[in-house]
Amino acid sequence: MFRNSRTDTQLDIRLVYEERTGDIIFLIGTILEIVSAYQAEDSILSKLYIIKSSDNSAYTIATASWLFLIASIIFAHVAIVRLVELGKNKSTLNSTIKSSQIVTTGNMIKAVGFGLAAIGNQIKVSTLGNTIAISQ
Repeated sequence: MFRNSRTDTQLDIRLVYEERTGDIIFLIGTILEIVSAYQAEDSILSKLYIIKSSDNSAYTIATASWLFLIASIIFAHVAIVRLVELGKNKSTLNSTIKSSQIVTTGNMIKAVGFGLAAIGNQIKVSTLGNTIAISQ
C-alpha cells in the first residue's frame, strides 16, 4: 500500500535521465534537419548556377528522422512509466491521471508519426537519384 520513497526517487531520477537523453537526441536531430535544409538549398543553387555540388540532404534528413523516432520512443516510454506509477498511487486525482493519459497518448502518436517520417525519408534515400529532400 505504501510505496518506498527511495525507490520512487530512484525511478524519478532514472526517468529524468531518460528524458534528458531523449532531449539531446532530439536536439541533434534538429541540428541535422537544419543542416539538411542548407544542403538542399546549396544543391538547388548549384544546379541553378551549374556548379558541381554533392546532395547529401536526403541522407541528413533521413538520419535526423531516425533520431527523432528514437527520441520520441524514449519520451513515450517515460510517459507510460509515469502513467503506470500514477495508477499505482490510490491518492492520485482522476484529473491528474486523465492528463497523464492524454500526454502518454500524444507521445505514442508522435512516435508513430516520426516512425512514418523516418521510413518515408529512408525510402527517399534508397531511391535517391536527383531527389532533394527538404526538411519537414
